[in-house]
Amino acid sequence: MWSFCSTRLIRQRGDVLAESLIGVLLFAVAGVGISHVAAKMSVAQRDNKVHQQVINELRSKVQNRADSTSLCSAGGFATDNFGAEVEVAGCDLTTASVGGLVISEVSRPVVLSARLNGVDYRVGGVVQQ
Repeated sequence: MWSFCSTRLIRQRGDVLAESLIGVLLFAVAGVGISHVAAKMSVAQRDNKVHQQVINELRSKVQNRADSTSLCSAGGFATDNFGAEVEVAGCDLTTASVGGLVISEVSRPVVLSARLNGVDYRVGGVVQQ
């Protein structure tokens, strides 16, 4: 009787060891998955932060210019914080008609566009309807 119980106890010790090993492996896989998701999320947050900073910098250039031709005279410039080359478009003059009255030499809306890390950014211009 004693030998029957002892062999059963030894067999149970092996089963518990195998179950605990499987449990540790499952927790390790879950931990790797969670760290991967966290890494992807932090990269996405960094990209969104850079996107907002570039857009804000371009908007401030358009809003804080001295006149409609101040950005056009340089033809292009680099951003202050990122070193991306900014292209300026819409620097020519046109005519406009308001209520039947024709106004000449009206400057077009200025459009600033830059490319940073493979992403194109564009600020200004006319909203297409």
